[in-house]
Amino acid sequence: MRASLAWLLFALGAAIPSVAVLVVALRAASTESARAREEQFAERVAAAQATKRDVDAALARATETLRRLEPAAVSRLESRLMAEKPDFADVVVIGAEGQMLVPKPMTDEPPSPPECLTHRAELLEGDRTAARDGIIGACPHLKSEQGRYLWPLLALERVAEGSTPADAVATWIEEHAARLGPAERSVLRARVAPLPEKVRDAALGALDRPLPLHRTLAGLLTEPPGSDSVEAGLRIHRGRYLSLVRTMPEGIDAGFVVHESSMIRAPGLPAHLVLAAGARGDATDVVLTPSLVLHVEPKDGASLDAEARRSGRRILAVGVAGVLTAVALATVLFARARKAQRLAELRTDFVAAVSHELRTPLASVRMLSELLETGELPDDERPEVERTLAGEARRLSDTVERMLRFGALARGRLSVQKSRVPASCILEDARDRFHKAHPDKGIVVDAPPSLEMHVDPGLVGLVLDNLLSNAAKYAAEGHPYRVEVRRDGRHALLSVSDSGPGIAARARRRIFSPFERADDRLSRATEGTGVGLSLVRGVARAHGGDAFVKSTVGAGSTFVVRFPLEGS
Repeated sequence: MRASLAWLLFALGAAIPSVAVLVVALRAASTESARAREEQFAERVAAAQATKRDVDAALARATETLRRLEPAAVSRLESRLMAEKPDFADVVVIGAEGQMLVPKPMTDEPPSPPECLTHRAELLEGDRTAARDGIIGACPHLKSEQGRYLWPLLALERVAEGSTPADAVATWIEEHAARLGPAERSVLRARVAPLPEKVRDAALGALDRPLPLHRTLAGLLTEPPGSDSVEAGLRIHRGRYLSLVRTMPEGIDAGFVVHESSMIRAPGLPAHLVLAAGARGDATDVVLTPSLVLHVEPKDGASLDAEARRSGRRILAVGVAGVLTAVALATVLFARARKAQRLAELRTDFVAAVSHELRTPLASVRMLSELLETGELPDDERPEVERTLAGEARRLSDTVERMLRFGALARGRLSVQKSRVPASCILEDARDRFHKAHPDKGIVVDAPPSLEMHVDPGLVGLVLDNLLSNAAKYAAEGHPYRVEVRRDGRHALLSVSDSGPGIAARARRRIFSPFERADDRLSRATEGTGVGLSLVRGVARAHGGDAFVKSTVGAGSTFVVRFPLEGS
C-alpha cells in the first residue's frame, strides 16, 4: 500500500511539470508555424517588389526603344522589336487597314465543301441523324454560323451511343486545339469528362495548351479604348492588357503588349514562386493596370503550408521528447531509490531476524546452563536438559553457519569441495535431520540407489535443509513432503515438493533474491532471515547448475535444484 501511494505521489509530481512543459511546447509550435508563414509572406512581398521594379525598368527601356524606332519594312521592324523587347512582353505590328501582321496569323483552313454546308442546314431542318453522320464522315473543319466547330460535339454524341471510338475525339482535339477559342475549350472540357481515362487525359492536355499568340493578342486588342493616353508620341493602353504602341508614317502601328499570359515570364521570382492573376489587395500584388493585377504566390502552396506545419511539429516533437526523456529518467531514478529503500528495509529486517534467531537459542543455552551450574536440577531431568542444550547449540551453530555461507556467497567466495557420493545418502541424511527437528511432519524420499552425484555433500545438505525448513514454515499443513532426485540427461534434478498454499506468479520471480520472501503476510507470521532460497540458488550455481520453482496457488510448490553430472 505504501509503495502504491509513493508511486501515485511520484506520478502526480511528474505530471504537473510535464503538462506545463507540453503547454509551452504547444505554444512554441504554434508560434513557429506562424513565424514560418510570416517568413513565406515576407519573401513573397519582397519578390513582388523586385518584380515590379524590374518590370518598370524594362518598360522604361522599351519606351525608349520605341521612341528611337526608325520607319522600316515589317520584317525589319519585327526583328528590331524582338531584339529589344522585355522578356514579359510580346511584339505586335498592325497594318494600316487594322490587320495583325505580327505575330503572324495561322494559315486558313480549307473551305468546307458545299455538301458540308447542306449537312449543316439539315441539322436544324432535315434528317438530323443523316446530317450528323455526314458531317462526322467528311466535314472535320465545318463550323456553325456562330463560328464554332460542329465536329467534336456531334462525334461525342456518337461516342455516347457507342458508334464512334473515343480516341477519334481526342485526336481531333489535339489537331485543332490551337484554333479553339476559350468558350469552345470550356464546353469541350466538360463534355470529355466521361471518356475513358487515357483518352480524357489526352484531350484535356490538348485543351490546356495556351492559345496561339496571334489568337490571344487578337482577342485582347478587340478591347475598346477608354483608358488610352498619348505620352511622348506613344499610345499607351491600360486595361486588360498594357500596350506601348508607336504609329509609323506608313500608318503601321508597332509596339509591345504585356498581358496576363506573358507576365509568367516576368523576371525576379525565385523558382518556387509564380505570378497568378486576380487582385489580392495585399503587398504581394504586382499592379500594371487597374485591370491587370497579378500577385506572387507559391508554385506549390500546399507544400509550403505543410513545411510551416512541419516547423511547428518539430518544435513540439522536441518538447515532447524532452518531457518523455525527463519523465523516463525521473522514473528510473525513483525506481532505483525505491529499490534502495526497500533493500535497506529488508536488510534491517534481516538483521532483526538474525538477531531473533540467535537470541532464542542463546537464551535457551543460558537458561539451561544456569540450571546445570546451580546444581539444583534433579537427576532424572538432567538428560532431557542436556539433549535440549545440545539441540539449541546445534541450532545456534546452524544459524551461524548459514550466515557465514551467505556472506561467502555474497562476496563470491563460496568454496565448493566436490566428491562423488550416492544421492540417496544425501537425501536420507537430510530426512533424518528434518525428523529430529520436526518429528510431527512426514517426509517421503525417492532416490535411485545407483545414482551418484559429484557435489559438495555439505552444501547440498544445506540446500535440502533450507528447502525443507521453508516447507515446514510456509506449508505446515502440506506434508508429507516429497524429496526426490532423478537423472535428466547430463544433470541431476533434486526437488522438494509440498501440497501447501503455493506461491503467486509475481512472487516466483523474486523469492530467490536476498531478503525477499514469498508472501509478506505469511512471512510476518513466521521466523526467518530471507536468505535461505538465495543460498539455495547460490549453491546450485556454484556447482554449475541453477534453481527454480514450479507452483500452483492452492495446490502446492516444487522447488527444483539442477546439478551437473560430471562424466555422465
